[in-house]
Amino acid sequence: MQWKHSHNYIHHKYTNIVGLDEDVGYGIMRVTRDEPWERWMLGNPIYNLLLGTFFEWGVALHHIETAKIRHKEKTWAEARKDLRVIGKKVAKQSGKDYLVFPALTGRSWKHTLKANMTANLIRNY
Repeated sequence: MQWKHSHNYIHHKYTNIVGLDEDVGYGIMRVTRDEPWERWMLGNPIYNLLLGTFFEWGVALHHIETAKIRHKEKTWAEARKDLRVIGKKVAKQSGKDYLVFPALTGRSWKHTLKANMTANLIRNY
């Protein structure tokens, strides 16, 4: 529900407007010169690699609004509430992808697990 609001409503209403569209760098990367440079942005290559590798979880965490936390517009207490909801969804999806579906394939569980991990990486990149 959070992603639908942040993407379908906010992103499509304020596409690529710094300060309004959280999809501009996802609040963790500087991707436009319209955003003032800050020292923490030196990590952009690492953030980009991590976001690419774990993109589905990055999308799940998108509603935490890290930029608002950095600018003291949102507290960590508010973010923890969101994290609890997100954590349940991540646990459910991970359980299906990496426990239930491999277990259903019996002795081939290792192959299924590797296939699921590979498919997620390919989709993310």
